[in-house]
Amino acid sequence: MALTSATVAAELEAASKVGDPAADTLVTDLLENREVDGINALFRTIGTLKPDTDMSRLPDRLAQFLREAATPPPDWSEVDVKAAEGTVTLTDRVG
Repeated sequence: MALTSATVAAELEAASKVGDPAADTLVTDLLENREVDGINALFRTIGTLKPDTDMSRLPDRLAQFLREAATPPPDWSEVDVKAAEGTVTLTDRVG
């Protein structure tokens, strides 16, 4: 299904029910290893990341997670990505 302003809310609602297995695994691993400071650092780091961030300075687990998370779902088009980002233009929709 192509994402549009009409379907984004429904897709986000559906996604919220599934969660994010990769993120859940990373946070669970940090908790199980008593790395609560790592969880706090994780969320502080995520909040400051830019597209050109040098990930070589990040912990390996976080850098790997971010590389995997940056990849759009395989069945998404460029218009779907722009719709999810809220940057779809009328030209994109008419296509």
